[in-house]
Amino acid sequence: MSTLNKNFLLSAIGLTVLILFVYGQSLQFDFISFDDDAYIIRNQHVNTGISAANIHWAFTESHSSNWHPVTWISHMLDVDLFGLNAGGHHATNLIFHSLNTLLLLLFFRLVAINQLAATTMAALFALHPMHVESVVWIAERKDMLSTFFMLLTMIAYSRYVRQRTIAAYGLVLLFCALGLMSKTMLVTLPLLLLLLDYYPLKRFDLGNPGTIEPVILMKRLGWLFAEKIPLLLLAVATLSIAYQTQQDAMATGAILSLKEKLINALIAYSHYMTKAIIPGNLGIFYPHPAQWPVVELLKAMVILVAVTFFAVWHIRSRPYIIVGWLWFLGTLVPVIGLIQIGNQYMADRYSYIPYIGLFLMLIPLLFELLNKLTRGKQYYIAIVVLLISVYSISTWQYVTHWRDSISIFGHTLRITDPNYEYFLGMATDAQPDSSGMLAGLWTSYYNMGNALAARGRFQEALRHLDLATQLAPHLLKAHNNKALVLAALGRKQEAIDVLTQILKVQPDDERARMNLENLAREPSIMAPESTDS
Repeated sequence: MSTLNKNFLLSAIGLTVLILFVYGQSLQFDFISFDDDAYIIRNQHVNTGISAANIHWAFTESHSSNWHPVTWISHMLDVDLFGLNAGGHHATNLIFHSLNTLLLLLFFRLVAINQLAATTMAALFALHPMHVESVVWIAERKDMLSTFFMLLTMIAYSRYVRQRTIAAYGLVLLFCALGLMSKTMLVTLPLLLLLLDYYPLKRFDLGNPGTIEPVILMKRLGWLFAEKIPLLLLAVATLSIAYQTQQDAMATGAILSLKEKLINALIAYSHYMTKAIIPGNLGIFYPHPAQWPVVELLKAMVILVAVTFFAVWHIRSRPYIIVGWLWFLGTLVPVIGLIQIGNQYMADRYSYIPYIGLFLMLIPLLFELLNKLTRGKQYYIAIVVLLISVYSISTWQYVTHWRDSISIFGHTLRITDPNYEYFLGMATDAQPDSSGMLAGLWTSYYNMGNALAARGRFQEALRHLDLATQLAPHLLKAHNNKALVLAALGRKQEAIDVLTQILKVQPDDERARMNLENLAREPSIMAPESTDS
């Protein structure tokens, strides 16, 4: 075995062991009520496993405002293998996260990035706390699969660059299509390949442009763009489908002006960068604020302009900086909030692919600068070991909060609502007050209420659902679940009043009508509805 292969194998084994150590606890975790139930438990096309009819449904229909047939089929296979035992579904996510880490390491080595720097970037990808949500949330299988096929696309593309055969390009198209059918966020992949042409594949390395005839120069550059046209057509087709399927999700999002969306996008970029370095106060949902402070906007603009200037300044001497920076900026565009889906202003899961760009910016630069010192390699290893150790501990601690719905939503409310501890300490008969709270917090209160109700903790559930209905009066399913909890507490007339009011607002609400009829016969608690992300 060559030294190169031996080093790769040792790195791969070490990374896999670390991943299992940090994430292995998730194999004992449950499904959560946010998307997991809608995607798997209550989805009759998924919870009945693989069949011709279910595969046809996966390709021809959308569900929960998503069209990702490959992801649906993956969940069906899990049901065939593990039933509705959540541990098996978690194991699949963990396997794909491990494979993604190893594929990333393999790609960096195939394009001749230094072994130590490549291993560091793969380790950061494997163990960064911001990636916990993508790995331990079963519904985020789409992150695992889309990244898996993205990395296979990149590896196949590097092979195509060497061989220039139709068969090699066909693999690029196949993996790209599978990735797009796993998660539509991958629509930026054709442009990502164009970035890789510049670095590390160095296909833009045309020598001194002044020594090349303009016609030849244009032909060379034109071919690089022409290669991406079939991939761009796949991306455009996927975007068209995504736009049609996500209309409902867009309707449930906060109504923001274009100016507000642009401000939020700039600030979200800066927050993603901050959490890449200092990943604190992580949760499943970050509500969109009513208005951002001007200071936040100015800070974001300064950071983005400064980093852009730095990347452009080093575009020739250190091409990995501009490529990493544009990777980060570009892959976040579909989810940065310019098209508002839901009420969050950012989400940890959206960092899974973009952070590879930040790692590509920073790690080779750190390696290069320290390598100039007499004992630079030792300093580099010491810094990396410390960083990976801190991130691993932080990730392990954060993973523990994902054991069930009550745990993750309780944790999220503690970091997103400054008054949540006060709310918990209120007397059980006290009425919660939503004045001055972020309206977007209804998502966490609503899901926490549902989770508590499912555990039979009805009094606590009522207080959470009551506050959710104050924050989102239009959310009829929150009122409906509140009525069911009231019924479970024996407060039948109050439950009837709530359901009656729902039918006044929405006469064709079949769930409210059915619950009202059932309540007339016998008060009982039904399974609460969940909220899709």
